[in-house]
Amino acid sequence: NVIIRYASFQFNHAHNGAGLMNVGDMHIQHTLIANNTTTDAGAGVRNDGALEIESSSIFENSASGQGGGIENHGILSIRNSTIARNVATSGGGAIYNGYGFYPDSALLTLNNTTVFANEIVSGGSETTGGIYNEPASSVELSNSMVAHSAVNDVAAADCLGSITSRGYNLFGILEGCTLGGDSSTDIVTTEPGLGPYDVDPAGTVSYPLMPDSPALDAGNPAAPG
Repeated sequence: NVIIRYASFQFNHAHNGAGLMNVGDMHIQHTLIANNTTTDAGAGVRNDGALEIESSSIFENSASGQGGGIENHGILSIRNSTIARNVATSGGGAIYNGYGFYPDSALLTLNNTTVFANEIVSGGSETTGGIYNEPASSVELSNSMVAHSAVNDVAAADCLGSITSRGYNLFGILEGCTLGGDSSTDIVTTEPGLGPYDVDPAGTVSYPLMPDSPALDAGNPAAPG
Protein backbone atom coordinates (compact mmCIF):
# COMPACT_ATOMS: atom_id res chain seq x y z
CA ASN A 1 0.00 0.00 0.00
CA VAL A 2 1.69 3.22 -1.21
CA ILE A 3 0.59 6.80 -0.47
CA ILE A 4 2.18 9.64 -2.47
CA ARG A 5 1.54 13.29 -1.60
CA TYR A 6 2.98 16.57 -2.87
CA ALA A 7 5.37 14.91 -5.29
CA SER A 8 6.55 15.41 -8.86
CA PHE A 9 7.40 12.77 -11.46
CA GLN A 10 8.82 14.42 -14.57
CA PHE A 11 11.08 13.77 -17.57
CA ASN A 12 11.30 10.02 -17.14
CA HIS A 13 11.52 7.50 -19.98
CA ALA A 14 10.51 3.81 -20.05
CA HIS A 15 8.82 1.14 -22.13
CA ASN A 16 5.59 1.47 -20.06
CA GLY A 17 4.56 3.63 -17.12
CA ALA A 18 7.40 6.13 -17.29
CA GLY A 19 5.95 8.49 -14.67
CA LEU A 20 4.44 5.88 -12.37
CA MET A 21 3.57 2.19 -12.66
CA ASN A 22 1.24 0.61 -10.11
CA VAL A 23 0.65 -3.12 -9.65
CA GLY A 24 -0.62 -2.94 -6.06
CA ASP A 25 -2.66 -0.45 -4.04
CA MET A 26 -1.65 3.20 -4.51
CA HIS A 27 -3.05 6.60 -3.52
CA ILE A 28 -1.75 9.79 -5.16
CA GLN A 29 -2.60 13.30 -3.96
CA HIS A 30 -1.40 16.79 -4.98
CA THR A 31 1.13 15.40 -7.43
CA LEU A 32 2.37 16.46 -10.87
CA ILE A 33 3.09 13.74 -13.44
CA ALA A 34 4.44 15.50 -16.52
CA ASN A 35 6.73 15.32 -19.55
CA ASN A 36 7.29 11.58 -19.32
CA THR A 37 7.75 9.45 -22.46
CA THR A 38 7.43 5.77 -23.35
CA THR A 39 8.41 3.57 -26.26
CA ASP A 40 5.04 1.83 -25.82
CA ALA A 41 2.11 2.87 -23.62
CA GLY A 42 1.06 4.66 -20.45
CA ALA A 43 3.58 7.49 -20.51
CA GLY A 44 2.25 9.29 -17.43
CA VAL A 45 0.75 6.41 -15.48
CA ARG A 46 0.23 2.71 -16.04
CA ASN A 47 -2.14 1.05 -13.57
CA ASP A 48 -2.46 -2.72 -13.23
CA GLY A 49 -3.76 -2.59 -9.66
CA ALA A 50 -6.01 -0.34 -7.56
CA LEU A 51 -5.18 3.35 -7.87
CA GLU A 52 -6.72 6.58 -6.57
CA ILE A 53 -5.58 9.93 -7.97
CA GLU A 54 -6.78 13.11 -6.27
CA SER A 55 -6.01 16.81 -6.79
CA SER A 56 -3.22 15.98 -9.24
CA SER A 57 -2.18 16.68 -12.83
CA ILE A 58 -1.28 14.32 -15.67
CA PHE A 59 0.25 16.79 -18.12
CA GLU A 60 2.17 16.76 -21.40
CA ASN A 61 3.17 13.10 -21.38
CA SER A 62 3.85 11.29 -24.67
CA ALA A 63 3.44 7.58 -25.53
CA SER A 64 4.55 5.77 -28.68
CA GLY A 65 1.46 3.63 -28.26
CA GLN A 66 -1.79 3.99 -26.31
CA GLY A 67 -2.58 6.07 -23.25
CA GLY A 68 -0.40 9.15 -23.45
CA GLY A 69 -1.60 10.29 -20.04
CA ILE A 70 -2.84 7.05 -18.48
CA GLU A 71 -3.04 3.38 -19.43
CA ASN A 72 -5.47 1.62 -17.07
CA HIS A 73 -5.89 -2.14 -16.76
CA GLY A 74 -7.09 -2.15 -13.16
CA ILE A 75 -9.37 -0.12 -10.89
CA LEU A 76 -8.76 3.62 -11.20
CA SER A 77 -10.55 6.50 -9.49
CA ILE A 78 -9.66 10.11 -10.39
CA ARG A 79 -11.01 13.13 -8.50
CA ASN A 80 -10.40 16.88 -8.66
CA SER A 81 -7.65 16.45 -11.23
CA THR A 82 -6.49 17.62 -14.65
CA ILE A 83 -5.44 15.38 -17.55
CA ALA A 84 -4.26 17.67 -20.33
CA ARG A 85 -2.01 18.00 -23.37
CA ASN A 86 -0.99 14.35 -23.41
CA VAL A 87 -0.13 12.64 -26.70
CA ALA A 88 -0.28 9.04 -27.95
CA THR A 89 -0.15 7.27 -31.30
CA SER A 90 -3.03 4.83 -30.69
CA GLY A 91 -5.90 4.18 -28.29
CA GLY A 92 -6.53 7.29 -26.22
CA GLY A 93 -4.33 10.35 -26.07
CA ALA A 94 -5.49 11.08 -22.52
CA ILE A 95 -6.61 7.67 -21.21
CA TYR A 96 -6.67 4.11 -22.49
CA ASN A 97 -8.98 1.89 -20.42
CA GLY A 98 -9.22 -1.81 -21.13
CA TYR A 99 -8.19 -5.46 -20.97
CA GLY A 100 -7.91 -5.44 -17.21
CA PHE A 101 -7.05 -7.74 -14.38
CA TYR A 102 -10.04 -7.19 -12.01
CA PRO A 103 -11.04 -9.83 -13.04
CA ASP A 104 -11.30 -9.36 -16.81
CA SER A 105 -12.04 -5.68 -17.32
CA ALA A 106 -10.72 -2.26 -16.35
CA LEU A 107 -12.82 0.06 -14.18
CA LEU A 108 -12.39 3.85 -14.45
CA THR A 109 -14.30 6.57 -12.60
CA LEU A 110 -13.78 10.33 -12.95
CA ASN A 111 -15.29 12.98 -10.68
CA ASN A 112 -14.61 16.73 -10.82
CA THR A 113 -11.91 16.09 -13.40
CA THR A 114 -10.89 17.98 -16.55
CA VAL A 115 -9.70 16.00 -19.60
CA PHE A 116 -8.65 18.68 -22.06
CA ALA A 117 -6.58 19.20 -25.22
CA ASN A 118 -5.18 15.69 -25.50
CA GLU A 119 -4.17 14.33 -28.89
CA ILE A 120 -3.41 11.35 -31.11
CA VAL A 121 -0.58 11.84 -33.61
CA SER A 122 -0.01 9.58 -36.62
CA GLY A 123 -3.10 7.64 -35.59
CA GLY A 124 -5.83 5.90 -37.57
CA SER A 125 -9.62 6.12 -37.44
CA GLU A 126 -10.14 3.93 -34.34
CA THR A 127 -8.52 6.44 -32.01
CA THR A 128 -9.47 9.38 -29.83
CA GLY A 129 -7.46 12.14 -28.27
CA GLY A 130 -9.60 11.77 -25.14
CA ILE A 131 -10.80 8.58 -23.44
CA TYR A 132 -10.62 5.20 -25.20
CA ASN A 133 -12.68 2.45 -23.55
CA GLU A 134 -12.51 -1.18 -24.62
CA PRO A 135 -15.87 -3.02 -24.92
CA ALA A 136 -15.46 -5.21 -21.81
CA SER A 137 -14.39 -2.32 -19.56
CA SER A 138 -16.23 0.44 -17.71
CA VAL A 139 -15.90 4.24 -17.61
CA GLU A 140 -18.08 6.43 -15.37
CA LEU A 141 -17.98 10.24 -15.36
CA SER A 142 -19.57 12.76 -13.01
CA ASN A 143 -19.12 16.52 -12.79
CA SER A 144 -16.27 16.30 -15.30
CA MET A 145 -15.19 17.76 -18.63
CA VAL A 146 -13.83 15.96 -21.71
CA ALA A 147 -13.15 18.41 -24.53
CA HIS A 148 -10.84 19.74 -27.27
CA SER A 149 -9.40 16.39 -28.25
CA ALA A 150 -7.65 16.01 -31.59
CA VAL A 151 -6.40 13.36 -33.99
CA ASN A 152 -3.57 14.39 -36.31
CA ASP A 153 -4.12 18.08 -35.46
CA VAL A 154 -7.83 17.91 -36.36
CA ALA A 155 -10.64 18.25 -33.81
CA ALA A 156 -12.07 14.78 -33.19
CA ALA A 157 -14.24 12.71 -30.86
CA ASP A 158 -13.47 13.14 -27.17
CA CYS A 159 -14.16 9.50 -26.41
CA LEU A 160 -14.42 6.15 -28.13
CA GLY A 161 -16.50 3.30 -26.76
CA SER A 162 -19.16 3.19 -24.04
CA ILE A 163 -19.24 5.90 -21.38
CA THR A 164 -21.64 5.98 -18.42
CA SER A 165 -22.66 9.46 -17.31
CA ARG A 166 -23.54 10.10 -13.67
CA GLY A 167 -24.55 13.65 -14.57
CA TYR A 168 -23.22 17.22 -14.79
CA ASN A 169 -20.54 16.54 -17.37
CA LEU A 170 -19.39 18.62 -20.34
CA PHE A 171 -18.44 16.85 -23.56
CA GLY A 172 -17.08 18.32 -26.76
CA ILE A 173 -17.57 15.89 -29.65
CA LEU A 174 -19.43 12.67 -28.85
CA GLU A 175 -19.12 11.02 -32.25
CA GLY A 176 -17.74 7.55 -31.59
CA CYS A 177 -19.06 7.43 -28.02
CA THR A 178 -22.04 5.50 -26.72
CA LEU A 179 -23.28 7.59 -23.81
CA GLY A 180 -25.37 5.80 -21.19
CA GLY A 181 -26.54 6.50 -17.66
CA ASP A 182 -28.15 9.84 -16.77
CA SER A 183 -27.09 12.46 -19.32
CA SER A 184 -30.00 14.85 -18.68
CA THR A 185 -27.70 17.39 -16.97
CA ASP A 186 -24.78 16.97 -19.38
CA ILE A 187 -23.66 19.71 -21.77
CA VAL A 188 -22.35 19.03 -25.27
CA THR A 189 -20.40 21.90 -26.83
CA THR A 190 -17.17 22.40 -28.75
CA GLU A 191 -16.59 25.67 -26.84
CA PRO A 192 -16.05 24.79 -23.16
CA GLY A 193 -14.78 28.28 -22.37
CA LEU A 194 -11.52 27.50 -20.59
CA GLY A 195 -8.77 30.02 -20.13
CA PRO A 196 -5.01 29.39 -20.33
CA TYR A 197 -3.79 26.88 -17.81
CA ASP A 198 -2.46 27.92 -14.40
CA VAL A 199 0.25 26.19 -12.37
CA ASP A 200 -0.08 26.46 -8.58
CA PRO A 201 2.87 26.59 -6.16
CA ALA A 202 2.74 22.80 -5.77
CA GLY A 203 3.17 22.43 -9.55
CA THR A 204 -0.29 21.09 -10.33
CA VAL A 205 -2.16 22.37 -13.39
CA SER A 206 -5.71 23.72 -13.76
CA TYR A 207 -7.74 25.46 -16.46
CA PRO A 208 -9.93 28.31 -15.15
CA LEU A 209 -13.44 28.80 -16.47
CA MET A 210 -13.95 31.98 -18.46
CA PRO A 211 -16.94 34.22 -17.63
CA ASP A 212 -18.85 32.95 -20.69
CA SER A 213 -18.11 29.26 -20.12
CA PRO A 214 -21.21 27.04 -20.33
CA ALA A 215 -19.71 25.03 -17.46
CA LEU A 216 -19.88 28.00 -15.07
CA ASP A 217 -22.32 27.26 -12.23
CA ALA A 218 -23.41 24.12 -14.13
CA GLY A 219 -21.84 21.54 -11.82
CA ASN A 220 -23.61 19.30 -9.36
CA PRO A 221 -24.85 21.47 -6.45
CA ALA A 222 -24.89 18.48 -4.10
CA ALA A 223 -21.87 17.20 -2.21
CA PRO A 224 -19.38 15.96 -3.30
CA GLY A 225 -20.12 17.75 -6.60
